[in-house]
Amino acid sequence: MSLNYTNQYIQSILSFLDYVTFNGKNELNVDLRGLDLTEPNNKILFNDAIMNYMKNEKEYNKMKASLDFFTDHFLIVNQNTAANYNGFSGTTYQLVNPIEDSKYEVGEFFVSYRGTEDSYGDYLTDLKLTFFDTLTNPITSQEPVALDYLKNVLSISGNNKVNISGHSLGGYLAARSYYHLSLIELEKIGEVSTFNGAGSVSYTHLTLPTN
Repeated sequence: MSLNYTNQYIQSILSFLDYVTFNGKNELNVDLRGLDLTEPNNKILFNDAIMNYMKNEKEYNKMKASLDFFTDHFLIVNQNTAANYNGFSGTTYQLVNPIEDSKYEVGEFFVSYRGTEDSYGDYLTDLKLTFFDTLTNPITSQEPVALDYLKNVLSISGNNKVNISGHSLGGYLAARSYYHLSLIELEKIGEVSTFNGAGSVSYTHLTLPTN
């Protein structure tokens, strides 16, 4: 069975992978940043990192085709999971091999923000996102860090587009970071994709720029 790798599906794969720690700060002490994942030994390390996160071989096998697609096309550029950022995690990928019938071009960057995890702090943040005006009154220290992370990627992206995605809390961070970019920075953004993202009441007034 062949999978239809639409742009949205590709972004969903990247958003899922951001829940996995690739920067060596996991139980396996495996750092996959910058490695050619098509190289057999590196692909094994990548799959071990996924299994270490999922801890469920049956569910892992269901995703195997999608994971192989990722390693055939993408590079893990960097990942920020600093503990002193109150749970923030952002991962940057780069497309290194062309995807058939996709508008994404080789060289494009993809920034993905990690969503809610099983912690009191994240649950409290999600509750606040539901009831407070988060656009004018930031409620989590992850927000400025997420914006700085995106700006750093934009600074190294050259002439390549930068796409943004996130799931749950990560979807909120993606939308909020996009909103606070300058007009010059916005010109470098390809698209923003959120999956079950927490919203902000003020975003009902947000008008996205068009090219």
